[in-house]
Amino acid sequence: GEQIAAAVGVAVEAVTPLLAPMCELLRLRADGVAVHLTDQLHAAVVAVLDAASQPQTEPRAVLRSAGVCLQMAAGGAALVPDTLRRALAPQGLGGAALGIDAAGLSLQFRRAADALLRRFVEMQAQAVSVGVSHRMHAFDWLHCAPPCGVTSLVGQVLGELRAMQRLAAGLFPTEPTKPMLPTGPFPPITPLEQQLAQKLAASSAGGGTASIHKDLQRMFARKVSFETAGFMGTGGKAGAEPSLGAMVAHVAKLTLKTLVEEVRCATFSRHGFQQVQVDMTMLRWVLPSATNDPEPLVSLLDEAFISCQERSLECVPLEHSVVEAFCENERRQLLAAIH
Repeated sequence: GEQIAAAVGVAVEAVTPLLAPMCELLRLRADGVAVHLTDQLHAAVVAVLDAASQPQTEPRAVLRSAGVCLQMAAGGAALVPDTLRRALAPQGLGGAALGIDAAGLSLQFRRAADALLRRFVEMQAQAVSVGVSHRMHAFDWLHCAPPCGVTSLVGQVLGELRAMQRLAAGLFPTEPTKPMLPTGPFPPITPLEQQLAQKLAASSAGGGTASIHKDLQRMFARKVSFETAGFMGTGGKAGAEPSLGAMVAHVAKLTLKTLVEEVRCATFSRHGFQQVQVDMTMLRWVLPSATNDPEPLVSLLDEAFISCQERSLECVPLEHSVVEAFCENERRQLLAAIH
């Protein structure tokens, strides 16, 4: 935005000293020429808006356009009439700059930036979700060996979210970037895992409290919003500023929704169920702390675990200590890959 205003300043400063002599030579009214200059400058700024709003197929291009629009909305559009007014003031023509509606332009640039950011998030979510679907289809969940660690599915999801985070971080220089790594202590065993273990230990039929808890978890998962406006600030409130953490959280939500749907379409053996348990636990360790909206992610991970139980031929979970050992090994590998 400041660079555009600076370019406007250079152009106007080169023209305005010639404005009065030229008008006198051509017998034109100086104020009329100043208004014409203002109209042309306004049209040039609108052309910048139109160019930034053009459809793009490359995420980087969409993000660059969004960055231009954000800068113009944050103050760049307001600098244009101010620059013009200062340049025309010595000739007594500063009033012509009032023809540029800075507030209206700022609003248009903000709306364009919001639309571009939504498009960027949709493109990123689609790319990550396609990768998740491919990984789910490529893995033989029905005839796989006993788990020996976290699968490449987790690494792919975290890697692509980290890449998106780095790509978009330039638009939010004042916002600290949350690491896409396990932070804090290892997650405790979830109520769903506890009740499954109790059910197996008691050899019950699977009804009662466990079923009630499953229903409650699914109720929470159904309340998760997948609207693209949901990443615009905390909770997607009207007028809220977009944030990097909210964008990452929204892509993660859409990715986990794809994962849930893939789990519902698969069939799992005992070892396949255990592998899903390991992978979901690793994602539970990383994703909630890497975003600013953890509750929907936890609900979707619970839904994936419930769906896996329903699609499994034999639900025998691993001991929590075994899962922790696998996830701790993955954590060390992630740290080594980054450093």
